[in-house]
Amino acid sequence: MAGLGVFFRRDRLTGQVAVGLTGVLVIAAVVYGVGVASAKYRIADVGAWLAAGSRGLVVHVNGPAAKVDGKTGVPPQMRGHDIKIIQDGATVLIVDQATGVVSRLDPSQLDVGASRPLGRGLQVLAGAGRAYTVDSVKGVLQQIDPVALTPVGAPASLTPVLGQAGIDAWAGGVPARRVPR
Repeated sequence: MAGLGVFFRRDRLTGQVAVGLTGVLVIAAVVYGVGVASAKYRIADVGAWLAAGSRGLVVHVNGPAAKVDGKTGVPPQMRGHDIKIIQDGATVLIVDQATGVVSRLDPSQLDVGASRPLGRGLQVLAGAGRAYTVDSVKGVLQQIDPVALTPVGAPASLTPVLGQAGIDAWAGGVPARRVPR
């Protein structure tokens, strides 16, 4: 009988140690696992933002995993419209093709922030931390702040009618005019 008493005491000690370790892990998770860094959404670098216009959403699809890893709603005035997503790194712009309103999406917070009516029929470009609008018909190029969506500097006038514009990596982020073949 003495052997059984020792067994139960060790079992009780083991249970107490297990409860104590669980408590320490819970406290460590609360102290170290929650904070500003973990409050931000973590979206994979390899992926693309896509419009789900019928649902009024934009979604981020993780390329290698082939899964949606982030989504947010578009502004109410854009729902049901044809929208285009312009992305370059952390610069994600949502362009309402019907109204010409451009909105900025903050991918770290999955929040659609500033919206500005920039005009219908404009091409919106982003690259190298900069954003531009191109009016192909009038031949006007305007740099815009990619966060506030406000004009930066004076617009440049080019000979209209312009073709499809793009940003050339070798031009240091300056929009390059593509010549149709």
